[in-house]
Amino acid sequence: MTQEAVLKEIHQRLGPLNSQAQLAVSEVLEILRLPRESKSVRSKDGIFVGENVSVSQYEAWSRDERLRYQTEPEKANARWIGEKLRELRASWIIVSDGKVVASGSLTEYPTDDDFDALCEKFGKFPFVFLSPSVLVIEEVTSWHETTEMGDAYPTVPIIVHGPVSHLKATADFDIGALGVFID
Repeated sequence: MTQEAVLKEIHQRLGPLNSQAQLAVSEVLEILRLPRESKSVRSKDGIFVGENVSVSQYEAWSRDERLRYQTEPEKANARWIGEKLRELRASWIIVSDGKVVASGSLTEYPTDDDFDALCEKFGKFPFVFLSPSVLVIEEVTSWHETTEMGDAYPTVPIIVHGPVSHLKATADFDIGALGVFID
């Protein structure tokens, strides 16, 4: 809901506001500004849809609000993000004010200090988008036979796909061990 829409709604419920009250409402809305709903808005014509917020606003939000801040623009701009990832031949991009401000391969992914420097440079909390082809994990539960007939123990084979290669690993849940540690 825009600031104008909120002021109009308050006017309808309470009547006209004086300039001091309007200013107070505007300031409260700026302080409490939440990620905008973007379900019906989609990027088009090469324009990114979404607005970055200050780092302090982002840090004040709940976990759900932070997640919504990242996922709604990702959904609304899926085509735009895909085009930028392809154009830049990147595994990830960082977007501030509708522009890609950093990109690269997984080996070039920014450290926390690098990310903090970007936040400071732009005065906002940027969006981070990963290519969907960067990491795909397949999990299948299976049982591994032992030397005893009819005996098996649970394992989870995991295949991690990267852009160029993949890794196959098997997690062994040896529940018959004397010491079992479960997180």
